[in-house]
Amino acid sequence: MSLTISSASQSDLKSYIRNGWAQYTGATSRHPSKRAKEHERSGYHGTMYYAKTKNMKRAENGLINACNTCNNKYNTSGMAAAPGYVYVIVADDDDDSDDG
Repeated sequence: MSLTISSASQSDLKSYIRNGWAQYTGATSRHPSKRAKEHERSGYHGTMYYAKTKNMKRAENGLINACNTCNNKYNTSGMAAAPGYVYVIVADDDDDSDDG
């Protein structure tokens, strides 16, 4: 199984969370394709939707606080209040697992 990436708006990311589809959320200062490869090696698969942000810390905290279906280790962002990307990982429709 693989993890594909797709750009989205921050509003879309929040919608995926509200609908209970997100299994992980995060932020990265690198291009999301590099972070996706790391998540794929950790066992995540499906689609990693990402959006640009001017403040990774604030945007990631908003996503983490909204996501009660996510497997995040931390409940607050460790990112700088700097430009970058925020993302959510949505599992494939046929995926019943919540491991990652």
